[in-house]
Formats: sequence, C-alpha cells, structure tokens
Amino acid sequence: MDSNGDGKGDQRQVFEDGKIARIEADTNQDGRPDVVQYLSGSSVIRQCQDDNYDGTVDACFEGEKVVPVSGVTDLHQPLGTLDCGGFDPFWKRR
Repeated sequence: MDSNGDGKGDQRQVFEDGKIARIEADTNQDGRPDVVQYLSGSSVIRQCQDDNYDGTVDACFEGEKVVPVSGVTDLHQPLGTLDCGGFDPFWKRR
C-alpha cells in the first residue's frame, strides 16, 4: 500500500484466513518495514518496532505495556515496488 500518496509502497498487509493479521509499515521512508502491528479485527493488539532501523525488531508493546519480542523479528525484506500487474487479454478485445 501507498498510504502517503508518493507512489512508493510503505505498508504491507499480511492476510491469514482472509483477514488482515498484521501490517508491516515503513515509517522512515527507507523502503523497509520498521513497525509491525498485529491486529484482531480492526484493532491493533500488539506493536513491534525496529527502533534503530537495523532490520531487527527491538521492542514490542501491548497498549503501553512492554512485552517480550515475538512474532516477526526480521524486517530486512524491502516492501518493494507497487505493481498491480497487467490487463487480462479479455479487456483488450472490443
């Protein structure tokens, strides 16, 4: 997703069982996620973050409470470019 309209992906939504399970977000615009938010429905239940931007989760929180680091801890994979693919040949016939 491009949440700020600059044409670059800054969020990755990860689905499980057809629902968004977590959002990986790039908050410093370096192309890599540095925040992971775990969702229950539309509510954030836990947030983990890479405070020094080295690609590894440093801290996790549930609300304002510090909790042990768990879940996705390696954030080295870039978000990548936005690509919606192409048109199916069906749409090219008129």
